[in-house]
Amino acid sequence: GINGIGKSSVIQSLLLLRQSLTKVATAGAFGIYLKGELIDLGTGKDILHSDADEEIIKFNLEFDYNKKLNCTCKYDPDINILPLEEKNIQLDLSQSLFNNDFQYLGAQRAEPAFSYPMDSLKVDKLRTLGKQGEYTAHFIAQNKRREIKIPELLNKKESSNDLLNQIIAWLNEISPGVSLDSTTYPELNLAKVSYSFSGQSSYSDDYSPVNVGFGYSYVLPVLTAILSAEKNSLLIIENPESHLHPRGQAILGLLISYAAKSGIQLFIETHSDHLINGIRIGMKKHGVPKDKVKIFFFDREDGDSNTEILYPQIDQNGKISNIPTGFLDEYSNQLDQLIS
Repeated sequence: GINGIGKSSVIQSLLLLRQSLTKVATAGAFGIYLKGELIDLGTGKDILHSDADEEIIKFNLEFDYNKKLNCTCKYDPDINILPLEEKNIQLDLSQSLFNNDFQYLGAQRAEPAFSYPMDSLKVDKLRTLGKQGEYTAHFIAQNKRREIKIPELLNKKESSNDLLNQIIAWLNEISPGVSLDSTTYPELNLAKVSYSFSGQSSYSDDYSPVNVGFGYSYVLPVLTAILSAEKNSLLIIENPESHLHPRGQAILGLLISYAAKSGIQLFIETHSDHLINGIRIGMKKHGVPKDKVKIFFFDREDGDSNTEILYPQIDQNGKISNIPTGFLDEYSNQLDQLIS
């Protein structure tokens, strides 16, 4: 869907529930917390739909096995903690939305830098990379020799199954000839990533992320999140294709399809037809079941503030049907103008 049509709002609703549960555990006050580590949505007036019939904020969420979460907030336009109408809401804490089998990477990720922060609580206990991927360097350094737990994610060109070598193997699919390492400096509370590149006889000297462009720094948290995930994990990733060449976007789509096949649930927000085509190739060429892939297209009529969610169908060969206007058609639109 186009910009500003509501894709991020769906993601924010899930983040809001997770954030609120964490806040309830630490602050003790039961409610929906609009401001926190994951997101800051302002106050009540900022999240109420402009055409709402009633001044209510309501969540309806259904998990597997018909477990449901329904809750309604008491609306107040001027506060950022909205009390719940009922305080006996039962949460299934075994769901990955609420436990440590969860990663969220926002669209704005940590830029290339000479060093990155360390946080033992976030990395060792919560196993999070940070919403900007800011703890990725620390996470890799801490877990580089840990074996990947899901065989479907392994790059067969690499004999080693540990996290670091598998990250390097998939990074080479995106950009051949690159290697990396990560090191922590506890006395400085910093972690560093270094890249090197293959030459005629050996690898180059190490380069800092600031000397190799944005693409590596933006995709590294995505690769790390997927490869370190366990079955039944939930990954929410916005624009994973950012700063990647089209080939890299397609490879990333293929890896995402492998993750879905293996039992990881991913919510991916993307504008990339290359990434979607990589997922389709995973279905046609690598046996990713069609029931593991769903496409949601957000649309609205001109002058209408209500978003309609459409569902293009995708079969086992990766063929898409019920294609709505505006879905993956901009290339042909521009080409038509060039050849007319």
